[in-house]
Order: sequence, then C-alpha cells, then structure tokens
Amino acid sequence: MKMKLFASKFLFVFGIFIFQKSFSQDAITFYNQGNAYFNQEKFDLAINSYTSALKKNPQLTEAYCNRGFTYFTQRKYIPAIADFDSAIKINPALSTAYANRGLVFYNQGKYDQAIKDYSTALKIDSLDAETYANRGAAYFKQGKYDSAIADYSSVIQINPKLAATYYDRGHNYFMLNKKELCIADLKKAADLGDNRARSLLKSKFNIEY
Repeated sequence: MKMKLFASKFLFVFGIFIFQKSFSQDAITFYNQGNAYFNQEKFDLAINSYTSALKKNPQLTEAYCNRGFTYFTQRKYIPAIADFDSAIKINPALSTAYANRGLVFYNQGKYDQAIKDYSTALKIDSLDAETYANRGAAYFKQGKYDSAIADYSSVIQINPKLAATYYDRGHNYFMLNKKELCIADLKKAADLGDNRARSLLKSKFNIEY
C-alpha cells in the first residue's frame, strides 16, 4: 500500500511577496510572476521567472524554494535539491527548505536522508503537521512502524480532523498486528470521510462500517 498522505505535497511559498528594503523591486516582480505561472501550470515559464528574480537578488530564499518545488513537479530532482541547498545556505533556519528537500529524498527512495531533513525541519517548526506526516511515511517505508505511529499521533494532536492521518496510523497498527487499535483508527478515518478505511475494514476484518 502506498503511504504518502501529505508526502506528495510540497510546502510552496504562495502569495504575493511584499516589498522590503533589502529586496530589489524587479526581483519581487519576477518572483510574483513565477508564482502566477506556477498556478497556471506553466512550469518552464515559472522557472524562468524565478531564475530572473534570483539574478536580481541572489539572496531571495523564497525564489529558490519555489523554483526547487517547480523542478520537483517536473521530476527534476537534482536541480530541485540544489535549490533547496542554496536556500539553506542563505538561511539555515528555513524549515520549509529542509522539509522540501526531505520530500525530494523521499521520492528518490533515500529514506534516511529524508528523515534527517524532516527532523531538522521539525526542530525549527515543531507544529508542522505536514512534515510529521511525511516523516511518518518515510518511517513506514523503512518498516519502523512504531516511529511512524508516533509521528502520525503528533499530526493528530495538531489537527485531529485529518481522515488520512487516522487511516495511515491504522495501517501501521495493522502491520504491528494491533487489531483493536487498527480498527479504531480505521473507523475514525471512515467517520471523517475516508472511504479507503471502509474498504480496509471490510477486506481485512469483515466489518461493514
């Protein structure tokens, strides 16, 4: 079973950038243009705009992050990682860059590196539910089900209304043969609208719910 939850979703820096003294106005114009192109799924044009922004202001970490995200969307993992590396070099406390680079590593099957980056991101921002979920998915891939359960439990503490989180935690309980906990989570996921949970309850436990 594919355990992605949020793991296919990047932490993209959306919105219009507000001009600050330290930034070139031209850089901000290109940056905002890149966001507009990205939202239109014109990814090559978005990359060109972010590149123009960085030529105007090589310190614009948001442009590196969003260009890296766009490269990832195109499955161009090497330049994506390079952009997140650049963002981190400029601002080592930028949790989004670590979280995004971790997701690239995850998609490359480099789970140890992904977990390391997710963990760094969470040290910076301990309330980032998405990154807990992504790290949980990486732990699942490694068969570290208890660690995955701990991360999904952290997601639930932050946001108890995410059906997929209960489904994914329930799947980890299933892998540990913890039947009652698995069923409880699948029922909660079903209550929150996850039809996959109903199917799993039926196929694994013969429970109509």
